[in-house]
Amino acid sequence: MAGEQLDLLRADRDRRDAPEFAIVIEDSHEQKGHFSIRVVIHLVTGPLLKDVTVAITGEYVSSTTLTLSGLRTGSSETMCVACEDGYVGSVVDIDLISREQDGERTWRHHERLTIPEPPPRPRVRFLS
Repeated sequence: MAGEQLDLLRADRDRRDAPEFAIVIEDSHEQKGHFSIRVVIHLVTGPLLKDVTVAITGEYVSSTTLTLSGLRTGSSETMCVACEDGYVGSVVDIDLISREQDGERTWRHHERLTIPEPPPRPRVRFLS
């Protein structure tokens, strides 16, 4: 009984200590025939982390897995991910596994986001 209560207290502590992320997807369509998105991961709150493993998957997205080191509360990392034509409006799964700097705890975070329409390109008018 005491062991179960201790496990519940640890689980509650781990939930409270879990890092909180804000993830944004932006279009980075920079040139004709090249399709890509930027994934911005911002660590809002949480403990010091040793690293964060990021896995990005989706139907029109090149599956990408990488490990970020040095992500601290208030900091952000931006990744550019190649896409296939037709990517706008498709769904991207982003999985994060965070490891605590001075401990053995790990946290998992999952977000499913839709790739937004790119912003409209400015119209250029020529004066005559």
